[in-house]
Amino acid sequence: MEKKPRPKEVLADIRTTISWLHVANNYFSKSVSWFYQRMDERDVNGYGKPARFTDEQREEPRGALYDIAERIRQAADKL
Repeated sequence: MEKKPRPKEVLADIRTTISWLHVANNYFSKSVSWFYQRMDERDVNGYGKPARFTDEQREEPRGALYDIAERIRQAADKL
C-alpha cells in the first residue's frame, strides 16, 4: 500500500493563505481544532495513534480548494 503524503506537508505552501476555520466550518461542518488535529496528524487521545482524515474526508479539502480557487478566479475576472 502506498503511503499518502501528510496533509500538512502537501499544503505547506498555502497553509497561511487559506482560512482553515472557513474550510472546517463550511466544508466539513467541524471545528477548526478538529481540522488541525487531522491536518497535523496529532495524537489527540494519548494512545500514540495520530488523528487522520478518512479516505473520504481527504477528498473534502481538495474540493474546498477547487471551490475557493474558482471563487477567487471569478472575483479576479470582475476587477
